[in-house]
Amino acid sequence: MNVRLAAQTLSSSVSFALMFCEELKLISGCKATAEFCKNFNDAFDILNCRNKLAKGDYSIPINNNNINKIKIFLDAFKLYFENFRFQPTQQYPEGEQILMSQ
Repeated sequence: MNVRLAAQTLSSSVSFALMFCEELKLISGCKATAEFCKNFNDAFDILNCRNKLAKGDYSIPINNNNINKIKIFLDAFKLYFENFRFQPTQQYPEGEQILMSQ
């Protein structure tokens, strides 16, 4: 998968579309996928910002005004993926952890 396709797929638009479809009862159980897409969208925005005048929480370059907000997001992003797990099974009642690195 190339980066452009990943960025389009893991976007806030996809996240909002999933949640909208769930509200309309067209699909169910997509909240985790929508959250996953939103988290990656925000991370992409932080890493790909170029315009000081851009709109969006994470679309502008890091500066003294937004550094604390970005640190909070990055800490939450790290924690989100550190706790990323498969669904529970008999062997792993709390779900097997996906990322095993120390």
